[in-house]
Amino acid sequence: MNKKILFVFALSSLVGIYYLNTTNSASNSITINLKPTKVWWNDSVLAYGKLLDSDGLPIQGAAVSVKIDNQLKCSSETNSSGDYNCSFNAPNELGSYTVTSEAEGAVATATLEVKASYGEKPIGTIDRIVYEVPLLIQEMSGRIRRVFARIMVWKA
Repeated sequence: MNKKILFVFALSSLVGIYYLNTTNSASNSITINLKPTKVWWNDSVLAYGKLLDSDGLPIQGAAVSVKIDNQLKCSSETNSSGDYNCSFNAPNELGSYTVTSEAEGAVATATLEVKASYGEKPIGTIDRIVYEVPLLIQEMSGRIRRVFARIMVWKA
């Protein structure tokens, strides 16, 4: 949609009238955030964000879909502030996934890491020995993968 804005100014004896043409983008915008962004397989993930129109105003009552690899994981409806949220379970295979949020022609993406966690890392300068042991694990999908377990021994 094109708008014409009228500017009138006066400076000493100089007077002018100018028209400024502006064009509004017809596109809406959406954001997506994931909590957490690094998970074990099948862990619960919260997707949340905001949907705004081309003027930056919130869009209420819009249907939002959250997908991984074009498969619907959850859906929600925006509230009066344009906010949405929904929860889904992480995929059953380790890897990096692009999570897509779509509504009213707007699209946003975020990255979800599904990986094994080995706990906290030690901090400080302590004498230690680290053993790396290869193991086979079976993912919930049935797929068998080789991983490396790190076993750390501290000496006092």
